[in-house]
Amino acid sequence: MKDEKTTPSEYKGPDRRKYLRFGYPFFIRVTKDGEANIAEKPSLMSFKELQDNHISISRDISIGGIRFVTSRDYLPGSLVNVEVFSPTRKTPFNILGKVVWRKKRILGSSSGGTYEMGIEFLKIEGENEFKNLLEQLVKTKLEKVLL
Repeated sequence: MKDEKTTPSEYKGPDRRKYLRFGYPFFIRVTKDGEANIAEKPSLMSFKELQDNHISISRDISIGGIRFVTSRDYLPGSLVNVEVFSPTRKTPFNILGKVVWRKKRILGSSSGGTYEMGIEFLKIEGENEFKNLLEQLVKTKLEKVLL
């Protein structure tokens, strides 16, 4: 007899999201006020430097927020600075956000602990440019699907 494993069921309730989410993997850095930021683009760093500078990769993103995994633990309600690095800009988009949820991930005993988090965007520097970038990515993806 084959062993059957149960998996958690996906949420099947109403979608309460205001904005469409897009699964594009942006490099991001999330810091609290007062923590130092660096000017280098993440793509120019080694993997160790990425970790040391708290660089993560987005799981999904919208004009309203972002979901990502990090080794840093920010409590829900915390105000954070989010830098979203885009291949179309020399400098990142700087965003003020609020942690709305976090979930500790269980990866095994050797891991130092990671968290999956959702951040709501409160203020986006260059908001129109950011919206245009996301719209262009969605348009490009739709064109690939339709061709």
